[in-house]
Amino acid sequence: MSWHHPLHSCSISRFHSGIVLTEWNLARVTPICKKGKRQHFNNCWPITIIPTVAKVFERIIYDQFYKYLNYNDLSANCQSSFRSLHSALTSLLEASNSWSVNIDNRLMNGVIFIDLKKAFDTIDHKTFFTKANQLWH
Repeated sequence: MSWHHPLHSCSISRFHSGIVLTEWNLARVTPICKKGKRQHFNNCWPITIIPTVAKVFERIIYDQFYKYLNYNDLSANCQSSFRSLHSALTSLLEASNSWSVNIDNRLMNGVIFIDLKKAFDTIDHKTFFTKANQLWH
């Protein structure tokens, strides 16, 4: 029996029922200035603080899902994020190795790079700060 057995049992029953405690859904959203003036919404990231029990629940579900994917060999070999011993660096090494093999075999490489730097900055800031103000007051 592990140290988290009661929480594990509770989280699994919540997962199967599809019902999550209201307290587990509450979060504190704090804007963190990433650059420039703090007064400009575009210069802030929304950082969400969730309850500890929700974070533990999330980890339990993640661990089980991860084991399921690995046990059933459902993860793609090219998947690097959220896998142990894999990272952006291992993805780049694998890609550059593949490109080198293609060049050695006189094949052409076609590569598309997408800058996702602003991907998470596309939220509606008015809605974000309205919700944040509702939580703070």
